[in-house]
Amino acid sequence: MEDKTLNILIVDNSITAAEKTRTLLQKEEPRFRFDLACEGEEGLRKAKRRAYDLIVSEYHLTPAMNGLQLLDALRASGIEVPFIFYSSERSLERAVDCLRKGAEDYLFKGEENIRELASSIAKAAEEFRSQKDNQKLLQKTQEEKNYLENIIVNSIDGVVVADQEGKVTLWNRGAEQLFGYTAEEVMGKHVDQFIVPPKFRRTEEKLLRLVEKKGGSFLEKEVKRVRKSGEVIYTTASYNLVRDTNGKIIGLAAIEKDITEQKRLDSELKKAKERYRLQYQKEQRRSTYLNIITQVSRKITAILDLQKLLQKVVNLIPAIGYYQVSIWTSEPEKKRVLFKTGGGEPMRISRGYSQRFKEGIIGWVAYTGKPILANDVSKEPRYVGRLYPETKSEISVPIRFGTRILGVLDIQSTELNAFTREDLSTLQILAAQIAIAMENARLYEEARSKGDYLESLVRNVTDAIVSVDSQGRVVEWNKGAEKIFGYTREEILGKEIDAVIVPTGKQQEAVSITRRAMASREIIDFETIRRRKDGTLINVLLSASPIIKGKKFLGAVAIYKDITERKRAEEELRESEEKYKTLTSNINVGAYRNSVGAKGKFIEANPAIVKMFGYKSREEFLTLNVADLYQNPADRKKFNEKMLKFGYVRDEELQLKKKDGTLFIGSVSTVAAKDEKGKVMYYDGIIEDITERKRAEEAMRIKDSAIASSISAIAITDLEGNLTYVNNSFLKLWGYDSAEQVLGKPAVKFWQLEERASEVLKASPKKGSWVGELVAMRKDGSLFDVHLLASRVTDEAGKPICMMASFIDITERKRIEKEIKRKSQELESFVYTVSHDLKSPLISIKGFSELLKASSRDRLGEKGLHQLERIASNIDEMNRLIGDLLKLSRVGKAVEQPRNVDTLSMAKEIVEELNLRFKIDPPKVRYYKLPIIYTDKLHFRQILQNLLSNAYKFRDENKKLKIAVGCTELHNTYQFYVKDNGIGIEEQHLEGIFHIFRRIEEKKVEGTGAGLAIVKKIVETNGGKIWAKSAKGEGSTFYFTFPKRGKPTSTSV
Repeated sequence: MEDKTLNILIVDNSITAAEKTRTLLQKEEPRFRFDLACEGEEGLRKAKRRAYDLIVSEYHLTPAMNGLQLLDALRASGIEVPFIFYSSERSLERAVDCLRKGAEDYLFKGEENIRELASSIAKAAEEFRSQKDNQKLLQKTQEEKNYLENIIVNSIDGVVVADQEGKVTLWNRGAEQLFGYTAEEVMGKHVDQFIVPPKFRRTEEKLLRLVEKKGGSFLEKEVKRVRKSGEVIYTTASYNLVRDTNGKIIGLAAIEKDITEQKRLDSELKKAKERYRLQYQKEQRRSTYLNIITQVSRKITAILDLQKLLQKVVNLIPAIGYYQVSIWTSEPEKKRVLFKTGGGEPMRISRGYSQRFKEGIIGWVAYTGKPILANDVSKEPRYVGRLYPETKSEISVPIRFGTRILGVLDIQSTELNAFTREDLSTLQILAAQIAIAMENARLYEEARSKGDYLESLVRNVTDAIVSVDSQGRVVEWNKGAEKIFGYTREEILGKEIDAVIVPTGKQQEAVSITRRAMASREIIDFETIRRRKDGTLINVLLSASPIIKGKKFLGAVAIYKDITERKRAEEELRESEEKYKTLTSNINVGAYRNSVGAKGKFIEANPAIVKMFGYKSREEFLTLNVADLYQNPADRKKFNEKMLKFGYVRDEELQLKKKDGTLFIGSVSTVAAKDEKGKVMYYDGIIEDITERKRAEEAMRIKDSAIASSISAIAITDLEGNLTYVNNSFLKLWGYDSAEQVLGKPAVKFWQLEERASEVLKASPKKGSWVGELVAMRKDGSLFDVHLLASRVTDEAGKPICMMASFIDITERKRIEKEIKRKSQELESFVYTVSHDLKSPLISIKGFSELLKASSRDRLGEKGLHQLERIASNIDEMNRLIGDLLKLSRVGKAVEQPRNVDTLSMAKEIVEELNLRFKIDPPKVRYYKLPIIYTDKLHFRQILQNLLSNAYKFRDENKKLKIAVGCTELHNTYQFYVKDNGIGIEEQHLEGIFHIFRRIEEKKVEGTGAGLAIVKKIVETNGGKIWAKSAKGEGSTFYFTFPKRGKPTSTSV
């Protein structure tokens, strides 16, 4: 008996991880036996010393040798043992690379994947052994011819044999059940008149000729049949020529399997998957690649029928979303490439169609053996589009086995740029696996043709055929049984069948079946559960019939059909429908289904679409016609025309209306659902309300337009300081003709001093903004002054993404300011000179008047003396005016070096001096937060002196004088104030009080009226401003600001 123990080598850089993997695998599969290696080099040495059935390796081992290098070293040493990666490296690219290099599988490390790892190990090892067994060809059966015929007669599949004239010579029980005719009704009559539809009879004749042309080799095809009741069914018909002992053709044999229900389920499942694909197509594509590679690597090497193999591949690939997939085989002797199978809509070619080498992309790939990726076939000179003019992109790879080109795998898409280099790499891996499987299939066909027709029929039945004797012991066990149950023929012969494959709980059922078979002597058909060798339970369709000789019960024949996949498909269909309902109920976009045509009505609607259109319930919404939701009937007509022409509409923007008449913009995508005949049954679609998005896009467009047309020059840079956008005003100001001349260049290159501009760029991201003046340089090298406002631009998370700046040309303003400054200096010089020159004659006049008064007092009399006193008084007034003019002219010139000034102490000193000077009842003075500031002490004293003396001068004689002196600290300045309760100033006079020599004659007081003008000039010269608030009879408050300079040591209270 064959030893089924699998010797496995685990290679892992962690001995703990390796031990854990071994323990978990032994729980899953006791027949595994393990060796461990901690390094790639150790694993290589062990593999050379001992023949393992399989190696499991971590990708990351040691710097000297990783898992992939270990695999390469094994292959270089001629060790072709199956190799599986069980790795912590979770990378699709890494997995694809490993599979390309020859790994059987790539699984992510984790306890949740142990069962899958065990299954992958078992399958890989079995396939490895199976490939060895295939080289030995198939063993001939040892049973007698009539025993095999008894098996065929009792098969649940229809077995029909006809002579060369088409007359039935064999019609088994399976055929009776499948087609409804008894053997007596059809024996000796032409088979076509019973089961072949009239319009397909010529096709059947072609099939017969094709089988003859193939030399009688096995041919399988899906066909339509007609039951006795008239019902049309679908079967897979497997054909083989019947020869006599001399090799002469005497008829044609066919095994017919009913696949009608399977096709219906396949159709329903396809529809469900299509609905699901609409929501998840983008997310599935990447995972689908790896899934295809995994499925193909696990399954196709075990499929020995070439057409089934190729169809399996074609059925897998469309899951990615392409509209045409085809596989071609190469015929080098004819210099042609032959179409074998394909998938997609529409199919315009059939099997037998061929192209010359170098004809089209496929012909070129078959000729050169090199892949072609064309993402725009209109630019590909080798493309020929007469069959599929809708094609926009095409990718074609050779199917290569060693140095031989076996064929071509071709995929086409209706979209431009549909393929990537990753697609090309993936398809090349798939093509390499297809090549191996095609070679296996070729060897299998050669082996199978050596048997006689009865042996071929039995051996190629995929169902399990089991014979037992009267004691229930197994006497026959075919290949189908080995595959379904996992036991080899040698393992099972002579054992009691019920004890081996009947699970706990089904023992009584098995006994009942045996009794019924012995009593009724009829075929018993029913569904049940059986157990595989590995302990897994499978669903089977069991057909049991007794073997009777005379009246003696010799045993029974049982045929088991594995219907696990069918059951799984039924469950998958149910789950898919449930997922679709759950998905559409919970997504926040509207999903619907409606009937076809201009008067289409809603059939299904999710909660989101009901809410979107303002309806209270799904039932209310389903009463609507689809046209009721359109604002413009012409839009509805245009939409229907597109659906009828293309079968789908994507991202169509429409004006739609809610129940209350409110309009909104909806983005609509719809696809037509078709039945098996291609007739449209209904439309499935989704609607997204994009009104806010469109409004935001319009607002952004307006903002962009405003920036582009702004009269201010505007520029945007990246965080490295390179220009990414400039508007037309920028180009005009700097003298450039187009944005291409400046974009991408460093912003500092557009200034006179690059170092200064660089400081601004560095400061702006840190501070958030920068305001100031710089000197810019035009394209022609000329310089000009600009006022610059630069600010940092951030995303929603506050992360800086770019810098934006606006510029104003201030060249003319700077010129005017310079001119004003020059004239101001001239005026100050003039005032100073005039004031100084006037003092000399005034002194002389005053001296002579005093001399006249002293020498001529008696002669002048009282009137003359009074006039002399008037002259002296006017001379004094003129002196004060000249003095004030000199003070005003000196404002702005440094009197002394700036220093820390205690404004509280200064205010108190001035108040004490004024109390002595005015000799009044001392006022009540309060001081509020007066700081220590850094400034010219004499100038600041002049400000406080003038403002406080005005409070004394313009006091209200009827009440006690009150004064408040205080300060409010702002961001970059101090705001001082002096408040009194004096006679006040009328509002219309407030602006004029700061003009020189301007006085409000509310009260006769000493002074020239120049004090507030001097205060104003001192304040403005220091970068501040001054103003007053007052009302008649309510006192006055004077405010002035002073910039912060230096670092004061403290603040007074």
